[in-house]
Amino acid sequence: MSYNSRLREARKNAGLTQTELGNMVGCAKTTITGYETGKSEPSMAMLSNIMHALNVDANFIFQDEVREHHESHATPSEMDSLVKPYRMLDKAGQKMVRTVIELEMARCKNAVPSLPEE
Repeated sequence: MSYNSRLREARKNAGLTQTELGNMVGCAKTTITGYETGKSEPSMAMLSNIMHALNVDANFIFQDEVREHHESHATPSEMDSLVKPYRMLDKAGQKMVRTVIELEMARCKNAVPSLPEE
């Protein structure tokens, strides 16, 4: 769900119309419509006002974007421990790593939960 959809969801959960929210934060209904449809983006100050009016925080609004970013970008720790060493390998070593990753991904995808060992 995009942050635009989260804004709409939060507004509806608060029981407000676009006009009412616009009046609370000092903008027109059409401006709120633009934010909710993604045709325009609020400034940080306006977004802060909207979140305050809707009683939600940035974690709620941006949770999906943060998750997507995390899934597609390495953390600094991952860069140091995984990406940098991978880049230091020759082509054969990189191919071996990719092969192991593919095998492990297939294993995890098809894995049946195992019983705990006694």
